[in-house]
Amino acid sequence: MLSFSRPWRVFRWQATSQVHRHKKSLSSVPIQRYFGTRSQSKSRLTRDQAELREARRQIFNVEEHFKDYATSESYLTALRKAQRRLDALLINSRNEKVRAQLLRKYQHLIGDRELHVFYVDSVMYHLEGSTDKERELSGIPQLRQHLQDLQGETIFKERDHFITTRIPALIGSFMAWMESKKNEGAPEERRQLPDAHELELRHSVTTWADAMHAAFEKNIDHPLEHNTEEINRQCAKVANRWWVWPHPSVAAWVRHQGSHYTSIRGRRCWNTDLLRSFYEVTSRNWQVFHGQTERIFKALETNIISPWEAYEHQCRKLEAPVNFLTTLAARIHILILNVASAINAYRKGMSRIVLSYKQFGKLIWIGPVVSLVLLAVFFSFWANSKTGKGSHARRVKTLHSRVSSEAFVDDFRSRLSGDFDELITETSQAISDRLGREFGALRSDVDLMQKKQRSEFYETYYENHWKSVAQLHGVKAAIEKLVDDMNNLAAPAREMAQKQYALASPDNRPV
Repeated sequence: MLSFSRPWRVFRWQATSQVHRHKKSLSSVPIQRYFGTRSQSKSRLTRDQAELREARRQIFNVEEHFKDYATSESYLTALRKAQRRLDALLINSRNEKVRAQLLRKYQHLIGDRELHVFYVDSVMYHLEGSTDKERELSGIPQLRQHLQDLQGETIFKERDHFITTRIPALIGSFMAWMESKKNEGAPEERRQLPDAHELELRHSVTTWADAMHAAFEKNIDHPLEHNTEEINRQCAKVANRWWVWPHPSVAAWVRHQGSHYTSIRGRRCWNTDLLRSFYEVTSRNWQVFHGQTERIFKALETNIISPWEAYEHQCRKLEAPVNFLTTLAARIHILILNVASAINAYRKGMSRIVLSYKQFGKLIWIGPVVSLVLLAVFFSFWANSKTGKGSHARRVKTLHSRVSSEAFVDDFRSRLSGDFDELITETSQAISDRLGREFGALRSDVDLMQKKQRSEFYETYYENHWKSVAQLHGVKAAIEKLVDDMNNLAAPAREMAQKQYALASPDNRPV
């Protein structure tokens, strides 16, 4: 065995300090996990405490028996391995605690959707000698993979939706046309299907938009209007506090549109300070508005999908052709997916309107009105006003007249309502367009089955009727083979996507 002199102790202390450089911030993290029942949490806590004690004991043993190591490299390797095991336990404990806190805070906003949380710490990623498993503790590989998957997941879902839903709808319509071509019977032999005119349902989309506007006006717009005087009074108090600052500080904030940072003042945002008054009014009604909109969306889904499903049920009772039922089921599935997509687009749009301000710790209504409406008039006046004696007083007067006027709140309401109206218009237009396309395709299929279009092709193709039918059967067989090949090729991709994108289940039903 080697005996180490004093210089080795110095080297040992330096190496240990490098490994321990972020230990202090991690060791203060509580170990308790916030998932499961009380008994489960207690069991986890006991197990985690035991693992931590064992990890610390390993570090202590390595440091106590450093003389037993043949070389400094072997000692340093053992010490790093023991330290990283402890770091991994502390990091995982911290991550689960943070995730539990975020879920408690934001679960009411995301509903049943998954909350993606990434814990990024570059220390473990860039630490010399880190293994791939240790780098994963930094959170950087997971975040990078998630960002790459965002585009890949969207493309995959779009292509898979085309194969499993839209192609069956097109093939079903083609087969229905073949069926009608093959059975050119007398009018009394024609299939009788329910009338589909009630499935247009554009009035349901209009009703939904009206209900959304009513909920917005009741919970957001009207409270802002009724509390205009109080908002003006509070904003004037906020503005008064800025003018006790030295003139250079005020000028610096104005030049940066009210949001700036200095070593003396720190980071301050005038717009955020003013928005506190608006927040006091809107925060009380946000939860109510959110609950109402979710109920309105559920009613919209029911009002659109239920009539189509009822129509499908009637057609099955009347023993409609299988091809017609296939394309009808595919079109219903398309509607379900597109309504859900429109709802998600609305929620994303709302997330751009409702921003989270750390100064408040809660949510407030604001949208892009922050710098464009609240203080834009004042900033413009400051830039164009003359300097000199009395200029500061004139600017103060202009600011007070701005934040104390009804136009100040009206501008906020106008911009906020405009953003909301635009979002509702985009959502309703997307639903109406898809509904119109599917309704038009269904009407065409029904008319074909009812032989309403018989005169358009019967006389023209009568002489070559049987020859055409034989050719179409060949086309049908080729299409069915092509569809089977596509499903066989898509099956591995669906299985991979289920794992990579955390999809609920691979949609590999045959078309």
